[in-house]
Amino acid sequence: MLADLQARQRELEATLLRIDGAIQVLEELMVGETAVHAAPPVEDKGETAV
Repeated sequence: MLADLQARQRELEATLLRIDGAIQVLEELMVGETAVHAAPPVEDKGETAV
């Protein structure tokens, strides 16, 4: 019984670690999106690359 509970605890800890990592990735993506949308637009000076 105790061994079962300890195994379940390890599984839950591993799951929480994965969830925490996923949250961190999503937060970093949101920061990147905010930076992209907050950047001023780039002006087109009519020049074309050849």
